[in-house]
Amino acid sequence: LNGTRSGNLSTMACASFFPTKTLGGAGDGGAVFTSDGTLANRLRQIRNHGQSERYRHVRLGINGRLGSIACAALLARIGGIVEMVAARQAAARRYDRMLAQGAERGKVLLPTVPVNCQSAFSLYAVQVEARDSVAEAMGAAGIQVAVHYPAPLHTQPAFGEKVSFRALPNSEKLASHVLCLPMYPTLTAAQQQRVSAALLAAVDGR
Repeated sequence: LNGTRSGNLSTMACASFFPTKTLGGAGDGGAVFTSDGTLANRLRQIRNHGQSERYRHVRLGINGRLGSIACAALLARIGGIVEMVAARQAAARRYDRMLAQGAERGKVLLPTVPVNCQSAFSLYAVQVEARDSVAEAMGAAGIQVAVHYPAPLHTQPAFGEKVSFRALPNSEKLASHVLCLPMYPTLTAAQQQRVSAALLAAVDGR
């Protein structure tokens, strides 16, 4: 936002290192970013059994350290993060062009990035009517798409007795309309053309 990276937009920020993320590792993991030294020290203690030094536990903690293989994978990739993000942004621009006709016809709602912002495009998420049918058609065409959150949190059983509302119309609409297209740094224009053609054919058939 205005040239400031997301890790510096708040007191604390988090990132996932799940293999499909922008900076993916070898298995689950993540990181917390902060410029607050006191908070950073507390977080280091929490991730290491609450220890301030070996065998001295000053708070309750967890074993939140990454394994050696996961760290090695991240170290091998982190030097190329700027190039990987740039490649994702270029792929997003290609999708924007290839799907523009569907957007103009109101068949596909494309992702938007606010003014003065940039997106790393960990995902390229579109909105379509009859999303599940469109996803099924894409799968039949041999194209893997994803629906990451088919149910919003307030409808999950874990929150059933903990919320004072029963309807969030925007969340519910997004949960039933969002479809994530293939997105990764080495995605080629030819591959995207195939994805885009299949998506436009699917939405036109609904």
